[in-house]
Order: sequence, then structure tokens, then C-alpha cells
Amino acid sequence: MKFLGSFILSLSFVAPLGAQDKRPLGVDDFLRIGIVGDPQISPNGALVAYPVTTPSLADDRNISRLRVLDLVTGSSRELTSGPGSDRAPRWAKDGLTLAFLSNRNGTSQVWRTRIDVSEGIQAFTALQLQRIPSKFLYFPDEGHFVLKPRNRRLWWGVVLDWLDEYLRPGTAKTNP
Repeated sequence: MKFLGSFILSLSFVAPLGAQDKRPLGVDDFLRIGIVGDPQISPNGALVAYPVTTPSLADDRNISRLRVLDLVTGSSRELTSGPGSDRAPRWAKDGLTLAFLSNRNGTSQVWRTRIDVSEGIQAFTALQLQRIPSKFLYFPDEGHFVLKPRNRRLWWGVVLDWLDEYLRPGTAKTNP
């Protein structure tokens, strides 16, 4: 399964070359193609973190950067940059934190980063486009978790109402 995921992700980087004028592939072409490896699916199944390795002629070595692919929207973005290489991404159980190895300080160490919460907005938009019943709740005074009692009551009320309406046995609704 890991091989298949790597192969599919690899094709996403090769596809743009075919859209250009036909000509023989040269060394420069091969140097621009990133090698994808070690894809890691987030706990909620919505994101894939993976390293892309490309040769750097200036540094005379390979450089790896982490990318995140949003499986809901299909968008991909670079997650790490700067000196050194980043590899071996691993998701925390919360699905919002990604640990990885980096040698940006000269030696290989474990680093971690938070994933941007705007992906929640993208997930909501994707649900709306699929006509899946959903409601957008925004709490500007909260971080990644809804912790304030007033906000928690509202959030849980909306969640429990949705569960009651759409998941109660015998009351299955279809999308309009």
C-alpha cells in the first residue's frame, strides 16, 4: 500500500512535464523531478504528509522538504523550508501536530509543527459542495480546541443535534 501511495504521489510531480513541448528528457529534467517517499496519512484520513527529495547542485546533496496533501480538496502545499533536510513525518494522535526529523541545525533532531486550521474551512467547503448537511462554527477566541464553557455548549449542541437528526435509526435522510 505504501508503494502504491508513493507511486501515485510521484505521478503528480511528473504530469506537468508531459504538458510541455515534446523533446528528449535531459539531465536537468531529471534533476527537477522530486522523489516522493514515506507518505503518512493523518489520523482523520483527510491529509497525507510526505517528503519530496530533490538534488541540489549548489549544495552538492539531496534536499528533502515535507509537503501536505489535502485529500478532500486535492491541494498540496510545502510544509517545511529553510536550511537542511526534513524527513520521516509522523502524525500525533490529535491530527494537528506533525513530528519529523530535520538536520536544519547541523545534526538530525526531532522537530514538530502544527498544521494550519484553515484546512477545517476547506473541509467545510468540500462538504457543502458535496451537499452534505454541515454547519460552520467559528470561535475567534479559541485555538485548535473548543475549551471555553460557552463555546463548548454551543459546539456540542450543534454536534448532538446533527447526530440526532442524521444518524438516528430509521430517520436516514438523503442529500437534496
